[in-house]
Amino acid sequence: MKLLLAFKINLKPLDTNSIKEIIYVINNRQFVDHFGNYHDNGWKSLGLISSGGNPYDDRSSLENDYKKTEILKSMPFLEDFLNYIDCKKKRVRLMKLEKKSKIFTHFDRSETYDFGSLRIHIPIITNNDVITKISKHEYHWKVNEVWYADFSFPHQVENNSDNDRYHLVIDCHNNKFTDSLMPKAYLKQKKIRAIFRFFYQNLFRICRTLKINYPFA
Repeated sequence: MKLLLAFKINLKPLDTNSIKEIIYVINNRQFVDHFGNYHDNGWKSLGLISSGGNPYDDRSSLENDYKKTEILKSMPFLEDFLNYIDCKKKRVRLMKLEKKSKIFTHFDRSETYDFGSLRIHIPIITNNDVITKISKHEYHWKVNEVWYADFSFPHQVENNSDNDRYHLVIDCHNNKFTDSLMPKAYLKQKKIRAIFRFFYQNLFRICRTLKINYPFA
């Protein structure tokens, strides 16, 4: 049985006007460093829905005070697209991975549909030299494809190209609408995923403590 960890979901892609709005923002706004320490300083973000509505605050919020930023309020077509995704939103960000940059192997403990969170990735600017790796599986996500990945499993991203990569990343709370987007095969694997998640996360912790290479990167 193949463990499903990343796949395209049944959600319509961005329309041309939404993409134009995003490209305009990319070309005219300053991105800020992602707060995590598991990258080589080439990973940056810009908030569209964020904690308190601050476009330059990339952190998740325990208070659940997510608000639209002034940037999103200037993007009516993208707002319509986000409203079409009929669920409560958490962070919505544009994520930049600069050329020749890496996001090192790590895992986001609760960032999984199994724990009530759907993270949607839509590539805006990318190429075949951008590689997402999850438990030794490599993925090449193409422009305007709509992807889900279970990032509670150790993963890494490499931009081996000479161009910056940009994704629209949408964090959602699960509900009946999001259930309709997910393949039944993924939902049926919840119990087996829990076993593998426990193994992979703890093996990663052990390797990091012992300062040895994680074998499933």
